[in-house]
Parts: sequence; C-alpha cells; structure tokens
Amino acid sequence: MSAKLPHVPAIILRALVFYIVFIVPIEAFPSDRIEVAGEESYTYGDKESLLEAKQTARTLAIRRAMESYKVFVDATSTVQDFQLIKDLVQTIASGYLHDLKAEESIKGRTVRVKVRGYIVPGEIKEVLDKTLPNRVQKKQPSRSSTKLHCEDFPSQAAAQTNPRDPNGLDRDAKGTGVKQGSAQAVAFYRKACDGGNAAGCANLGVMYAEGTGVKQDFFRAVELYRKACDGGVAEGCFNLGLMYDNGRGVTQDSAQAVEFYRKACDGGVAEGCFNLGLAYTSGIGVTQDLAQADRVVIEVELYRKACAGGSAKGCTFLGEMYANGRGVTQDSFQAVELYCKACAWGVADGCNNLGVMYERGTGVRQSNADALNYYGKACDMKSELGCRNYKLLNEVLLKNKR
Repeated sequence: MSAKLPHVPAIILRALVFYIVFIVPIEAFPSDRIEVAGEESYTYGDKESLLEAKQTARTLAIRRAMESYKVFVDATSTVQDFQLIKDLVQTIASGYLHDLKAEESIKGRTVRVKVRGYIVPGEIKEVLDKTLPNRVQKKQPSRSSTKLHCEDFPSQAAAQTNPRDPNGLDRDAKGTGVKQGSAQAVAFYRKACDGGNAAGCANLGVMYAEGTGVKQDFFRAVELYRKACDGGVAEGCFNLGLMYDNGRGVTQDSAQAVEFYRKACDGGVAEGCFNLGLAYTSGIGVTQDLAQADRVVIEVELYRKACAGGSAKGCTFLGEMYANGRGVTQDSFQAVELYCKACAWGVADGCNNLGVMYERGTGVRQSNADALNYYGKACDMKSELGCRNYKLLNEVLLKNKR
C-alpha cells in the first residue's frame, strides 16, 4: 500500500491569477524614457508560503506602476475584460519595463513591495495599439463540437503520487488508519520514529507543526522533518522546505527551501515540483545565472511534472504557459484542458481562466453561459476575480437583453 503522508498545507492560490513576470535589463535607453513606480502589500494566510506572497506583492506592485502612466490608464479605461488587462501588464513587464528595481519589506505576515523602472512611450504605444484590438477580436474554433465536461477528469486523488514507505507505515496525522485519538497517534508515530521509521518521523513532525496531540513546536517539527528527509521520505523534505520558506522553526531561507523542494520533487511529491517551479518563476531562491529562455524551459517541465503528479496548481500554471506560448508552442486547446482539470480539482484560478476561454471563444466554442458557469465556480471558491468577471459579464448580458 502506498503511504499517503500528511504535510503542512501547501500553497493555495487565491483571488488573482499570477502570470509570469520577467524583467529584461537594458543598458541604454532613449532620452524620452519615463519613470514609473508602484507599491503594494499583500498579507498571506497559513496556507500560503512567503515565496508566493512575495510574488503576489511584486505582481501587484508592477501593475500599480503601469497604472501610474496616464497613457496606459486612458487606453484601458474602457476595457472591461480584467483578464485582458492582466495579460497586457504581463506583456509590458516581460520586455518593456526597463531597469526594474524592487524593494521589499516584511512585517509579520504582510509583504510590501515597491518597484521602480522606466518605460519608453513609443514602445508602450506600439504594444497598446497592437494588443487591445487584436486580443479582443481573436477567436479560435474549438477542436470539436463535443461539450467539455471537466467533471469527467480522473479524481485528483487518483492522479497524486506518493513515494512508497519502505517500512510499510501507512498512517497520517489526521488519524487515517489510526482508530485511537490524536494522543495515541502521537505515541504511535513516536514509537515508529524512535524505531528508525522515517515516515513515522514525518508524521510526528506534522503533529508538532499543527499542535495536534502535542503542544505546537515548530523547532521540534523541523528536527523531525529533517530526520524524515534524511531517511528518504520525500514528504518530509517538502515540509522542511515549507518551514524554511515561511521561517518557522528556522531562519527564513529561500535558497534552502528551494533545495528541499527539489528533493521532494525528485522523490515524487507533486507540490514540491510546483513550489520549485514557482521559485524559478519568481527568481527567488534560485540561481540568477540562467538565461531567461533556459529558466522558462525548466518552469514548464516542473509544472508539467507537478500537474501529472496531481497538483492542481501545477496544472493551472502549465495552462497559463500554453495559453501565452511561454516555453511551449502556444496551444489554446491544451490550455483549456489543463484549466479544466485544475477547476475540477478545486482551484479557483483554473475555473476563472476557463471562464475567460469560454467568454473569448479561445480553444472552445464561445459560450457566455459556460463562461458564467465557470466564473461562478471560481466565485464560489472565494476568488474575487471570478466574482468580478461573473458580475461584469452578467451585467453586459442583461444590458444586451434590454
């Protein structure tokens, strides 16, 4: 029986869809460059990592910087497609926001990022003229007329991969497989760990990290996760990566977090692959020596591996890569399938992105009804963007009926 070990909850993507931001340094600029700056803060919860919080705050700050440029605001003021505006910001940030510098500060669980860079008006005008009309009108026929049913995808549990515990321990910290209460579970895991069972150490670490059956102790959890990781339990490596990522029981260290995510990914933990991919996307905790093209290729492979292993967030990010043609040949049909899988597995951003595809008729037959359906699903999952898109499309449809 494969061991399904629990771990501290991994990253859960919330309201925003996070697009990849690459800053291309340019040494010389035209004399008519304009400085733009933006600032944003983001408070993250227990189910999110510091790495993701930094990426979110950075993305929002870049958008604030672009919104400080009047030409951009004027050009987008009548655009009600928020996804289109996000795509536009992504395009500009990828190659038209020069000499970008960022300052970040952390207070408690709030990350504040200030960004400052330069734009060249001629370049921005060209992007706006080229992007807005074309993106609004662009439609692609669906691959077939068969209606897409996201619910038909195999369950997330069926897709998830977990390394087999060589010692046969098949228990989790929530009590699965253990009929006794949490105190008995702690005793069971402690005995297993003391007897050399690395999976028992991993599970005992979860109990200490969550304060279940014992007094919460992050330092003890770190010790146990490390012992489990050294013993070959990939989930222990992943949990240890989260502790370094969030600075719990250890000094916060993104580079160390990345190394443990890498070990977890190599050991078959899908969320380890996703978190490692997110590190390459954000550039936090990874080498800066890689060329942009090489980094994108690594991201694609990590998100692909994460998705194949049952990570819904991995499927969402891989879908965005296919939708934008980053690191892969642009394929809207493949993006739709990946968003569909992510949505079926409970990720709000997957549902919202799928709604966008239906509203635009990109990769599927255009359907406002289906767009509303998936925006609604995203909204039900507490996605502010999903709620907003549902409201906007519904208002347009009601107005057209009058």
